Amino acid sequence: TANITNVGCGTLGEIDLTLGSGTGPFTYAWTGPNNFTATTQDLTGLAQGSYTVEVNGSDCLSSGEFTYVVGELVDVTAPVFVDCPSDITIEAANPSCTFAINVPTPTVTDECPNVTITSTYTPGDEFSVGTTPVTFTATDAAGNVSTCTFNVIVNSQPLIISLTPY
Repeated sequence: TANITNVGCGTLGEIDLTLGSGTGPFTYAWTGPNNFTATTQDLTGLAQGSYTVEVNGSDCLSSGEFTYVVGELVDVTAPVFVDCPSDITIEAANPSCTFAINVPTPTVTDECPNVTITSTYTPGDEFSVGTTPVTFTATDAAGNVSTCTFNVIVNSQPLIISLTPY
């Protein structure tokens, strides 16, 4: 029998061959795609394709030829934002026209490593009075995309005027 690890998520395939019977010691003669050859029992670093092994034991009953297919895992699942922030609201406490706000970067998970996160926000950005949408975009190695959008709301303080009669 063989445990097969398919190619995917930036990893190469593997075949872990286990012999259930026979008389050893055994020899192995593997062939595969792109003129692949090997003489070990187990294989690592494999490309997608069919691999055939000829196993020979120390007696005539312990021989055979077997073919295994290393497939390709296709990632069709977009990254998931675990903690996309809700809207952030602040009350403007001074007459400044812009305000520096620390916007947290959300955490992302994916089936495959190496997710790229981009954002419409750069640390140190200042926000004006009003509502500004902030979007984080996560893209995995297979090109699957997801977004996390929330608003930064800066409310101005009401202007208080006090009139003194003449």
